[in-house]
Amino acid sequence: MTTQPRVSESPRFVQATYRGLPAFVCRSPFCTVTVLPTWGAKIASLLDADGREWLWHNPYLPWQLPGATSSYVREADIGGWDECFPAVGSGPYPLPPWHGRPIRDHGEVWAHAWDVEDTADGLRLATTGDEFPYRLTRTLRLAHDEPAFDLVYELTNFSEASFAYLWCAHPLLAIRPGMQLRLPAGSPVRTTDHALPERFTWPRAGELDLTQVPAHGAGWAAKLYVGPLTEGWAALRDPGSGRELRFEFDPTEVPFVGLWLNYGGWSGAGTAPYFNLGLEPCTGMPDDLATASGPDWNAFATVAGRSTRTWSVRVRIR
Repeated sequence: MTTQPRVSESPRFVQATYRGLPAFVCRSPFCTVTVLPTWGAKIASLLDADGREWLWHNPYLPWQLPGATSSYVREADIGGWDECFPAVGSGPYPLPPWHGRPIRDHGEVWAHAWDVEDTADGLRLATTGDEFPYRLTRTLRLAHDEPAFDLVYELTNFSEASFAYLWCAHPLLAIRPGMQLRLPAGSPVRTTDHALPERFTWPRAGELDLTQVPAHGAGWAAKLYVGPLTEGWAALRDPGSGRELRFEFDPTEVPFVGLWLNYGGWSGAGTAPYFNLGLEPCTGMPDDLATASGPDWNAFATVAGRSTRTWSVRVRIR
């Protein structure tokens, strides 16, 4: 008689509180992930085995649940990892049959309370659109045998019409001077920031080497868009500890990475400027859907009517 090998389940999430808010926490020997289902399925904390927090937390804004009219940058830009959908920037939906319907800043879903189901397959969260007929689901599975977790997304379009969108993971990372930003060398880069060349190849924007996080007093910020990529990865490395936070994905599903480089150059809340980094796998560029779907960029995703699209991201701490 032969026996089948036992398949280990993913570590389970347990209910908890985080900064006074309802949370689900999952621990492995390698990392700890904390999720806030009532705040847009935000990943509020990502700790490695040494207890190092990889996600940036705003020292100026309070942790209080956003509402339907909350401003992201003035009230809710507290850090962690948000989901941006069906766009990142605000503006009207550009195509029929929903032409002109508003998309709020950073999208609709970051302010939602998501439905949650804790299963042996991971923590499954889902939400539906405010202005548009879709359901977005994200399942988070923490590996039991390595410092990694998977995020699996399902987007269902309930309409007969095709639905155009931008999805963007929005993790804001805690950075230190001297850290290294790593992407496939030679990848095309575009920006709408007039202080940098409009187009260049990674990692040099003219004389500026973008791989190195500068000193706190650098005093500049820029949003860049890298892709379309032929290799699906991006990473932030800390030479001091030897650790690296790495994002891996299929570039046919997730062809781009957005980079929000805020080196003491910007705050939307009237506070001192922030020092953080957004390393953001995404399905299109730039941030607003009207521009992304226009002829100059033509970089967005669609889901056909009455159908579902899936994609995934693996996060490793190496």
